[in-house]
Amino acid sequence: MVSKPIKTDLNSLKRIAKHKRKLVKEMLVDGKNIFKNMKGYENHVNYDLYDMPPEITGFKNLILNMNVIQPGRIGDEHKMTTGHSHAKQDEYYFFVKGRGKAVLKSGKKQYVFNVKQHDLITVPRGYWHRLINTGKSEFVFIDIFSGKLPKSRK
Repeated sequence: MVSKPIKTDLNSLKRIAKHKRKLVKEMLVDGKNIFKNMKGYENHVNYDLYDMPPEITGFKNLILNMNVIQPGRIGDEHKMTTGHSHAKQDEYYFFVKGRGKAVLKSGKKQYVFNVKQHDLITVPRGYWHRLINTGKSEFVFIDIFSGKLPKSRK
């Protein structure tokens, strides 16, 4: 339970959230790398993930995460999130800084949105989604969904 309202900024949020640094070495479920050619980029940081679980937010059934995709490329591809879907959860993305693309797919339907600071997109349950930093600065966004933090991130 939240005991009182708070106001914060990005830097303060980075200090209080549980930090999980994601590297480009991250693999997809099928064992493939998320980038086509990683030669020479094995230790580059792709994006940072800051978990804000109930112990931080006080919300029992609402998960917030801050994501910071670094600028630049891995080979000839922009830095991006791994891409995933949620079978039982809708998700919301609020874009705080920078610009990029949101790619969403469900069956034969595909949506590609150009997104920037102050935009909001909804990701209906079951849609595969990925965020890509196409800008020259950090691409920062907050994702929000109901439920519990995956066991792999506790």
